[in-house]
Amino acid sequence: MQLWDAINHWSEVIPDKESVLPFTYRALKVGILHAVKELPDLSDKRVGLFMTNSPLWGIYNIALTLKGAVVVPIPVFFSQGQVRHIISDANLDMLIGESRLVGRLGGFFGSVREVPSIA
Repeated sequence: MQLWDAINHWSEVIPDKESVLPFTYRALKVGILHAVKELPDLSDKRVGLFMTNSPLWGIYNIALTLKGAVVVPIPVFFSQGQVRHIISDANLDMLIGESRLVGRLGGFFGSVREVPSIA
């Protein structure tokens, strides 16, 4: 993965410099590795990412890719019906979403991993 390789490289070369996200390269790498550690094996699994466009979204997107998942971004501005359609149509195995957003689904999807919102 080219992006992960670059993050890994720059976290060694210039660890205290701010990365593309508002973290240093070292902190970005640590955040990604923490998310990777917390996630189950997701090889060839389809995982919905239902989060606001934030640094946390970036961290989970990279972590899920490192775990071998196929990431399906779900726009937070979609209606409940549209989100349910994506979940069903993409045949998701898991959904990762911010706690404040997951509640909008009304328990529609069983395998949900909630993460705290940072906004």
